[in-house]
Amino acid sequence: MKVKTYFKQCVEDIVIPNNWENVSYPGGDVCPSYAYNGYQIMIEHSNPELRELEGYRFVVFIEEEYGYGDKWLLETDSFDDVLKAIEIPTTTRPQSEMLAKDKEDLNNDHSRK
Repeated sequence: MKVKTYFKQCVEDIVIPNNWENVSYPGGDVCPSYAYNGYQIMIEHSNPELRELEGYRFVVFIEEEYGYGDKWLLETDSFDDVLKAIEIPTTTRPQSEMLAKDKEDLNNDHSRK
């Protein structure tokens, strides 16, 4: 199945809010993803048998923490759960200690110059 077709199928049964930014990377991501309010929302296929990865349909995390293994994460099959979660400020969520360390190291590197 072509990536563009698959990505369209992943969201064909839901209405993506107009204020969400499409940050999908066809050819690099396994499913479409959107950014809103400091979060990244990944949306898998509605049919679990057609999903690229096993697990929940929706995965939400703090956008800045993409790629960090200790990030706050919401995994759910409920779009309503997603819509509720992304209205909560990211600053109230547990923050990645790995990201905090990277930021500290970067600040220390800049202060030495």
